[in-house]
Amino acid sequence: MLENLTTKKVYVLKRSIKVEPAYFDLLPTNIRELEELNYKMKLQIEDNYIDYSHLNQVMGGELVLRRLNK
Repeated sequence: MLENLTTKKVYVLKRSIKVEPAYFDLLPTNIRELEELNYKMKLQIEDNYIDYSHLNQVMGGELVLRRLNK
């Protein structure tokens, strides 16, 4: 969940990222890490821990945010 502190709008990922418990520490914890994950996923960058090509397919090509109504 992300909140824009200026506008107070709240966002969540449109599709949940499902991973094994061993990978929880690799999930993004802030907007910078989320943008970095989205970038690597789009380019399908090679990594020792994450299969970005598979993640790209599972997430539909990119990480999409959905605004929640309060």
